[in-house]
Amino acid sequence: MNKLSTGIIAVLSLVALSQRPGANLSARAARAAQAETGRAIVGAYDSGPPNGIVFIANEQNIFGLRFLTYRAGDGVEDAPQSYELGDCAPDGSFARLIWRSRFDDKTPFILRWSRVGDNAVVGQLSAPYDIRVAIETYRPWSDLRADLGWTAFFAQDDHRTIFGEEVNNQKARPPLRNFLLQTDRVGSGAAEYSDPQMMRAILLKEGYAKQPELGQSVARFSVLSFDPVRGAPSVAPDAQTYSIGFVAMIGDDFGAMQAESNNLLQKLEAGILDQEERKYESSRVASGGALGPSFTVLSRALNWSRIYLPEKRLDYIALSRRYGRDDRDPRAAPLSWDTFFNAVVSSLVNDASAEAAIRLLLDGLTPDGRAPLRRYLRNPQPDEAMATAGRSMPPIGALCVWKIYIVTRDLEFLAWAYQRLRQWNDWRLADRGDGQAWRDGNGDGLLEWGFDAELELGQLGARAMSNETKQRLAFSESGLEDRPQWLNGAPASNQPGAQPSPTGAGSIEQLIARLVERGDEARYNDKTHTLEYSTVGLNALYALDTEILMMMAGELGLQAEADKWRARYDQIKKNVNEKLWSEEDGLYLNRHWDGRFSRRLSPENFYPLAAGLVDAERAKRMIATLLDPKKFWGEYPLPGISRDDPAFGAGGPGQGAVWAPMNYLVYLGLKRYGYHTEAAELARKSLAIARSALEKSGRYDDQFSSVDGTPLGERSGAGQKTYFFGLAIWPAVEEALSADPWAGLSFGSVAAAEESRLERLEVSGAKLDLITGPERTVIRRNGATEVECETPVRLRAYQSNDRAIGFVIEAKERAQILVPASKGRKITVSVDDKVLGSASPGTSTTFKVPAGTHKVLILK
Repeated sequence: MNKLSTGIIAVLSLVALSQRPGANLSARAARAAQAETGRAIVGAYDSGPPNGIVFIANEQNIFGLRFLTYRAGDGVEDAPQSYELGDCAPDGSFARLIWRSRFDDKTPFILRWSRVGDNAVVGQLSAPYDIRVAIETYRPWSDLRADLGWTAFFAQDDHRTIFGEEVNNQKARPPLRNFLLQTDRVGSGAAEYSDPQMMRAILLKEGYAKQPELGQSVARFSVLSFDPVRGAPSVAPDAQTYSIGFVAMIGDDFGAMQAESNNLLQKLEAGILDQEERKYESSRVASGGALGPSFTVLSRALNWSRIYLPEKRLDYIALSRRYGRDDRDPRAAPLSWDTFFNAVVSSLVNDASAEAAIRLLLDGLTPDGRAPLRRYLRNPQPDEAMATAGRSMPPIGALCVWKIYIVTRDLEFLAWAYQRLRQWNDWRLADRGDGQAWRDGNGDGLLEWGFDAELELGQLGARAMSNETKQRLAFSESGLEDRPQWLNGAPASNQPGAQPSPTGAGSIEQLIARLVERGDEARYNDKTHTLEYSTVGLNALYALDTEILMMMAGELGLQAEADKWRARYDQIKKNVNEKLWSEEDGLYLNRHWDGRFSRRLSPENFYPLAAGLVDAERAKRMIATLLDPKKFWGEYPLPGISRDDPAFGAGGPGQGAVWAPMNYLVYLGLKRYGYHTEAAELARKSLAIARSALEKSGRYDDQFSSVDGTPLGERSGAGQKTYFFGLAIWPAVEEALSADPWAGLSFGSVAAAEESRLERLEVSGAKLDLITGPERTVIRRNGATEVECETPVRLRAYQSNDRAIGFVIEAKERAQILVPASKGRKITVSVDDKVLGSASPGTSTTFKVPAGTHKVLILK
């Protein structure tokens, strides 16, 4: 090896070091730095009204405003029932929301607002001419932290201004801030009060805000009311809408705040909102090509779903705004294993919220180390057990944390999460105190789903519970409870268009035999608290969890722990291959404790691919079954149970519906084993299903019919909640950009059939633009092209900075690569540690690599 080659390899090491996580500020550190500068956190953070704005200076200085719409004598709407999500910047620099009121379903409300400076917002509401509006100021979450003092609001005589101030008590500490709301027009009324319901009654009766007749001891709320006539400039007789401009801010001196507000109202009139909207449109994440606007729409929904948790001073991505943080609301949804995947999806949109969601999940580990099946942030719902401490989420935490880390390179976050993920992984094999492992009931090294009833209901409650109920709750650890292939009964298909089972010779007898085969039922063992049934899905996910913990330990420099995880992974791999593989079927099958296999199949039978447990020959046999359209493939893959199973129906993933997390985990397995064409096809079909539903309903679903692709919630009319938010499109996104657990940051696909575009993604502190497809693969960093390939390629382990680019390229044919000129610098290229040469300073370079897999290093 010559000196130049040695130098290139040394520089590659420096490139890698420069990209290591210590170079980036963690989300928590960034939030602390923000607090030090006095810059408020601003956003639509209250889970109730999306048409509201919350200002958070710190845990005791919190102010909010929200828009009420009403019609005198008819009703008051505190929050929109349906709305269209426009742009929403994570930093509050611009937001747009459109909604329709039940009073007028034709003319929409349009709310736009923009953060200007550290602590101020300018905004404008366009309202239907026949509906009145009230702007109410309040303190969000005041009932949750009454020990931090309280807020007083006072409407001024001009009917345009509200002042607010934090009031001290023994526990509140200076500095205490003030609040101002000012509008560009005179309201029809103004008032302050302590009972918001009383004011709503006044609005209904009088048509405008006025002081309640009863004395108010504490003015915890204040309001300005508006109608289309009073305080308005001349309006055309045929006007359909009227507008209210406003400024809201946090400050210290009311006089200075009012002077600033007057200045901002002039900027509002001059069109500052239009300027901010254009500015954000040019900087927000976006998608195009084969992806269409799917990622753009997803990023909007994610940003609008950020909910602030004042107790921990962080925001996270909720399932949706309607199922946010207030767990006293019976509609509220707790965090669960879907939140892990949602955090992965949001990591390319808002990495701080992604990390916050993980912290909330892992903060909730039980004393024995498990992550409870559901994580309630406050109180459980009335119809739930007091806790789900007797059950665990599926073991997908390490996978999701590792993928987020690949994007953020936040070492502090990784170290924090690793300690907790280690406890969770150890828990399944740990002695529960009587010599029995928590989830290895028969001690054969394979895991089972389980349920520790005593931890949720106590000894007496556990004794009173039927074995059948314990069996069902044990299966709930899988994330699903409707598993006919694991339980009794197999209803006939009720999917529209599903074909009846064949009635040829012997088929009726075979069908009856399968329907009545109670021996396939997975029984619950009351002594071990587990099912007498080792499932492929659980053991494969546990192996994957263990493998990634090994990689985490290596990244953190914990070599002894990495060796421990390697030994555990190898043992799980041995157990799965020896005890769950059926040579006859060419598949890994669920297995009863007495050694009998279950031949009822679901996508979980293919999870060993994602976990790397399979040799090449076995993988080939498995893929043959996966691609059989009579079982799993076809136009709408992958049904949650094989299409030829008598239980195949439309009731849910357990009965044959396409389910986003199953498709995604199988997709990971296909990519890991080099089945790029099949992975790309699964990604395209999943995207097509999700986009079709999005265009019809305006929402992301996660469960679809495997017969016609329609969302199950749409068919049932039940308004089904989406849990795995945006995960159905994620394989298609990862065909362009992937935080690959084994190959690092990766771009493109050798099987790309259409061009896809992703723009302005925040990855490791840089803005990335991508074009991937059959004709070209282009990567731009902070607006400048870094690499351009003229063929479909996959670039793995991609790392770059201003002086060097390194990656591993996969290509099916010879690929030509262009590297643009770097001002005043020469470009030197090496392929497979062999230097190809150098370009003259300030000129671009083009080079070719053969088909196959090759290491590339580019020095500038």
